[in-house]
Amino acid sequence: MIKSLSPFYITTPWVNPLGGAVLGESYTINIYVWDGLKAAVPTDPQYSKTKLNPTNDTGDDLINIARLVSDYIEFTPKATNTTSLLTGDNQQWVKTEVYYENDPTIQQEATELMGLGYTYGNEGVNVTTITNNILIKTQDYKVDRTGVFVLPFLQDEAGGETVTVISYPDNEINVNVSPNASTTSGQLVRYMWVQVDETTTDTYIEVDVDGITTTLLIQDECKYTPIDIFFQNKEGAEQVITFFKERKDSLTVTDEQFESDRGQPSDGNHQFVRYNVQGMSSFNINSGFIDEDMNDIFTELFLSERIWLYDGVDFTPLNIKSKNFEYKTRQKERLINYAVRFEKSFNLINNI
Repeated sequence: MIKSLSPFYITTPWVNPLGGAVLGESYTINIYVWDGLKAAVPTDPQYSKTKLNPTNDTGDDLINIARLVSDYIEFTPKATNTTSLLTGDNQQWVKTEVYYENDPTIQQEATELMGLGYTYGNEGVNVTTITNNILIKTQDYKVDRTGVFVLPFLQDEAGGETVTVISYPDNEINVNVSPNASTTSGQLVRYMWVQVDETTTDTYIEVDVDGITTTLLIQDECKYTPIDIFFQNKEGAEQVITFFKERKDSLTVTDEQFESDRGQPSDGNHQFVRYNVQGMSSFNINSGFIDEDMNDIFTELFLSERIWLYDGVDFTPLNIKSKNFEYKTRQKERLINYAVRFEKSFNLINNI
């Protein structure tokens, strides 16, 4: 799958492989982007770019298409109210093809699924592989008994993966599903939604996708109200982190004023009139004690372009206001807790 927030290069030889060396010959690359069936390629390309070869180069030319195609996805979170399998609907197909100036034959046709994932700077370009096709880090996660969890994965076009969700020791949740075959872009990334509040006494849940198991450790928080923070992760999928401890809300207000002669203050008139009032709500929240292996997950949260608070019904858009993240380790801190500041991503006064 193309991770379109990092470079993805199309390599084209200046020398036409079918027609031999034609010095100075140009080539044209067509780029198609669409949502839906893999076979339903648009009639016209979204981008068509011709590259000239004025220096008579005989090597390869590179074009980074990532920034062009990523604009076609507006990441949208998905939710339900029961343990079940959802479609991601945050992917598109990308097809590229090339033809040369003196040869209309279409060459180098390739069609790839594309999402809003990225790679780190030391991982290189054109990275499409995903370990075990699981779109989050496979490890243990702490979850709130009243909350939810999502495990995203990339299914094969032929389908057939076996997905199980079982809670222990009493199997209060016991779900077994298998996605159907599909070549529809929005259906190839699946979200295994786990409604944790379907348990009352079970203490952990295992989510298994074709033998790869992620364990959810159920926590009962008595003092504070845990919240689920959803975000667009490194693989371009929906992921959730539960913050368990204290939350403090605040409001930041900005405004402007002008001096008015509308009337005397003794008559209730404002001499200095306030306008363009803007209010931004924010909150600080603590993660609660977590394992050191959650550091990678918090890294992805801090690097995410899209974040939401999920209250069980609605997604509230957030921006992360904490700009510095100092990694903690058990060796030094022993008990790891992160305090993070979020700001609601809209003006408290609706003015759009």
